[in-house]
Amino acid sequence: MTNDFIRIYTQTDQAQEWITKYRGCLPLFACVLGFTETGLIPGISAAGRTCEDRKYTACADAEFLYYGAKHKPKYSLPPLAAGASPVIISRAVVEALNIPLYLFNAGLPQSPAVPAIDLGGSSARCLSQGAAMELATVHHLFKQGFVWGERLGREIQNRYFILSECVVGGTTTALAILTGLGIPAVGKVNSSHPVCNHAQKWAVVQAGLEKMRSRGQPEEERREGGKEGRKDIFPHPSGRTSGSAALTQSPLSGNPPAALSHSHTPTLPHSQPTAIWPLRGKASRGDTPPGRLWRCANANTPLSSSPASIDPLHLVAAVGDPMQVVVAGMVIALSRSCGVLLAGGTQMLAVYALISAIAQVYALSWRPEEVLIGTTRWVAQDLTGGTIELAQLVGKSNITPNGVTPPLLATELSFADSRYPQLRAYEHGFVKEGVGAGGACIAAHLVQGWQQHQLLQAIEDQLEEYEKESEYRTQNCE
Repeated sequence: MTNDFIRIYTQTDQAQEWITKYRGCLPLFACVLGFTETGLIPGISAAGRTCEDRKYTACADAEFLYYGAKHKPKYSLPPLAAGASPVIISRAVVEALNIPLYLFNAGLPQSPAVPAIDLGGSSARCLSQGAAMELATVHHLFKQGFVWGERLGREIQNRYFILSECVVGGTTTALAILTGLGIPAVGKVNSSHPVCNHAQKWAVVQAGLEKMRSRGQPEEERREGGKEGRKDIFPHPSGRTSGSAALTQSPLSGNPPAALSHSHTPTLPHSQPTAIWPLRGKASRGDTPPGRLWRCANANTPLSSSPASIDPLHLVAAVGDPMQVVVAGMVIALSRSCGVLLAGGTQMLAVYALISAIAQVYALSWRPEEVLIGTTRWVAQDLTGGTIELAQLVGKSNITPNGVTPPLLATELSFADSRYPQLRAYEHGFVKEGVGAGGACIAAHLVQGWQQHQLLQAIEDQLEEYEKESEYRTQNCE
């Protein structure tokens, strides 16, 4: 179904209600930065021409999103085989609408050269090892995401948060999480390549899940993930947390960082940060025990036929990335008091499934009616993937609330008539999405009523400024 400049693909009534509720509201925009060594596998991602380029993609995107084109970056946007970085789209909207911006470092190999909230995480090892992160790190990142979501949600009641991500190789970790949760996602995920490299992704995921299975779940981790351990580690559905001593330590103590803001003034692409602080205030299958998830031996194995159960946070520790669990914690908390637009495609569908699994296993309350997934037309209509079918499969998986399909919508933005070949490359399958580009365009329509021509103009202006500044710096360096 089409709603003006937004097309709704699943759960039309819920999406329409959400749009009506938040139309005209200025959102807040958060980007959660993470890194997985999976992204360094040759050919796995096109978010950087070389493996070396991809090491710094998240830092470069964060810097551009925060400062814009006029700033001389420490980390330059990586060269691409074709297309332009999707952060140019996101920056165009954030700058034009002066949307408050938060950057969260969930786990990067180097610190970004921008004011970012460091969550004390770490980057992930390649998921093919079946041991991507320490379980303690996953627990810590979930808590951090939950607490930040709880705090920010209290501040922006009756508005909504755009949650975006930047993780190179993230569609492969998404495939791993979806598969580990029993969702047959093979051949349905997207990628930054014009034709998705499904076979390569699946080989990596199979290797990781097999090593996870062969390693098993250590006895001490089973105890930690058991009833008593969960009670000490995770926030209660009431919003209060047990194990409060750990949650009150740095980086949550002291004065929280300010939101980041952007000026409309062309000569001042970034204004001083404007503080918004202080912050004030389903049925199981067969004989499966309630609240447990069953692990698949492969993508075609039904969820109920696998003999071993797994905790979703153990799954993240085995084959996930740091962004996933942070966003999951944020959404559970945010949804209790405000709207959430998960800005992305495959990666955010995996996060949605992860949220549902965590909420079920740990008996955490959340409000799925407040959560939508928003992406670009290039993802939703990618003929080499299956985004819409994937959303429907998540709904059929017995981990979503009452088996409801997650609401999926997309901006109808087209670059077919752009004067820039880098943007026209999107129409040929390159890049597609990233750094919340689709969500930003949806917000531009909901806040300002922007249609195709306003968005295209703002994005082309941003790209033009970027090219001029890049050319100027190149000439001055010669």
